[in-house]
Amino acid sequence: MHSRFAAVLLLLGIVDIAQAIEWRVDASHSSLDFEFTYEGEAFPGTFSQFAPKIAFDPATATGQFDVSIDLGSSSTDDSEWDSYLHGSNFFAVKNAPIARYRAERFETTAEGYVAHGELSLRGKTQPVDLRFIWAGDPSESVLEGEASLQRLDFDVGGGEWADDETVGATVIVRTRLLLMAQ
Repeated sequence: MHSRFAAVLLLLGIVDIAQAIEWRVDASHSSLDFEFTYEGEAFPGTFSQFAPKIAFDPATATGQFDVSIDLGSSSTDDSEWDSYLHGSNFFAVKNAPIARYRAERFETTAEGYVAHGELSLRGKTQPVDLRFIWAGDPSESVLEGEASLQRLDFDVGGGEWADDETVGATVIVRTRLLLMAQ
């Protein structure tokens, strides 16, 4: 009896994802940015190469996000920091060049939506919630979101950088995606 009920729930979940609208991302009008603190001051950066696969129905808050992020495309407009970020203590681009965010569970909030997903980075996978707003119409929409994560949960900034007094432990990730229905 329980297995039949679980099978029905699974089928309903698959139907929900199948009914979600698939969206094509306009990369030239989309961004994926991050911000950390260095000695108490905000230090922004961006990823120029990321590949989001978005299926989402805002009416039912169902769908799937699958985003691959090229860590080697990270830039802070500071060559010294960029070399640190790409090196073994931070993103370890040579060993793990791609991060991946996946979400299949969503909820509606007073401010918009929350994607309850997981981020895989440097061989570690941790839950990360993306709070976002969705605006537009059935053919073109904009997703704007923000997530907060703890860099040390992913072993980012180890070694001499593990002390969060110099480089803050919290990293804010912001995204803006221009989406066209497929």
